[in-house]
Amino acid sequence: MSKVRVLVGVLPERGGVPTADIFFDFIAIANRGHAFVRLPYMRTDLARNTLAEHLLNESRFTHLLMLDCDHRHPADIVERLQARVEEDPERLVVAGLAFRRGVPFDPCMYLADADGSVYVPEQWEPGSVLKVDLVGSAALLIHRSVFERLARPWFAYDYSHAT
Repeated sequence: MSKVRVLVGVLPERGGVPTADIFFDFIAIANRGHAFVRLPYMRTDLARNTLAEHLLNESRFTHLLMLDCDHRHPADIVERLQARVEEDPERLVVAGLAFRRGVPFDPCMYLADADGSVYVPEQWEPGSVLKVDLVGSAALLIHRSVFERLARPWFAYDYSHAT
């Protein structure tokens, strides 16, 4: 039996029920027997923080998987990401690769240069694990120790530079 025990949280959209394809994707994930957090709609940063609090209050779980409901996820997304952690338990954050929904449809993963500028890797092996500096959060698996080490709030919108 795996030592990786995943709690799944879906971030609801303001409009309610996602498209039919996405809705049935989540049913397929749930039918595999995974524990889900029931969460009402709220701003995304607050929803992510609420899900993290659920994880910390449920000691039986080792990881939180946050799934955005504006993306499609395969039925075995939990097992796929869980397997990556089982391959290397030092992996505290693992994400499924998502792509921008508009042109140029590039992958939401980035490496950073020494000067802080970011870029998308030109090549990678599909299905492989690639260590990156920034990643999209459409399917994000996080070990509980990450939340235990960092100060709250873990997720927040920063409007300090807005004009």
